[in-house]
Amino acid sequence: MEKCRHCFSSRELQKHLVVAIGSKVYLSVPAGVSMTEGHCHICPLQHHCSATGLDEDVWSEMQLFRRTLVRMFESQELDCVFMETHMDPRKRQHMVLECLPLPRELGDMAPIYFKKAIMECDEEWAMNKKVVDLSSKDIRHAVPRGLPYFAVDFGLQGGFAHVIENEHKFPHYFGKEVVGGMMDLEPRRWRKMIRENFDDQRKKVLEFAGWWKPYDCTKTAE
Repeated sequence: MEKCRHCFSSRELQKHLVVAIGSKVYLSVPAGVSMTEGHCHICPLQHHCSATGLDEDVWSEMQLFRRTLVRMFESQELDCVFMETHMDPRKRQHMVLECLPLPRELGDMAPIYFKKAIMECDEEWAMNKKVVDLSSKDIRHAVPRGLPYFAVDFGLQGGFAHVIENEHKFPHYFGKEVVGGMMDLEPRRWRKMIRENFDDQRKKVLEFAGWWKPYDCTKTAE
C-alpha cells in the first residue's frame, strides 16, 4: 500500500495534483496529459479497490462529488461521463472513478456509443450478460463483489456495466478509447500516459481549482 499512487497516506501520491479533500474521498487531476480539459479523478482516501466493495459512507461521498462535478460542468455547458475500470482483482489496485467532460451534443450521444462498444467488446461467448443496465440500480447491486468489470454513468444518470470475462482481451483504456473515438482524438492520447511537466500540471490544478471553488462540496461536508 505504501507504493500505491492513489492512497492519500502514500509517499507515491503526487499531492500537488489534488484539488479537494473530503472526509472519505478526494478529487485530483491526472498526472499525465488530460484527455479532455477538465478530466479528473475521484478516489477514496483509503485503499479500496472497487465501487462494488465500498462502504456506504465512502460511496455516498463519492456520489456527492459526482453531483458537484455535474453541476460545475453544466455551468460550462458541458456533460460528463464517469467511468470505472476494475481489472485483475488479485492485484488489489486502488479504485479510480474517472470523470471526462464532453460537449453537450456529444454527451447526448455517449450512451449510444458506449452501449455499442460494450456489445462489440471482449470475446464472442460470454457467461454474463454483455450489458448490465445501471439506470435503476447502482453498480453495487448490479455486479457481484470480486468480479472484474467496466462501468460508465452519464452525468447523474445511471449508465451501463460490463463484467469482464477475458481480461487479456479487454483493454484497460476501453472507456477512454470510446470517448477518444467520439472526440476524434488520436489513439496515443489514451493508449499510454503521456508525461506532463510540473509547470503544466500546476497550471491544470490551479485552473480546475478555480472552477471548483464556487461549487466546493467539501466546505459543507466538514
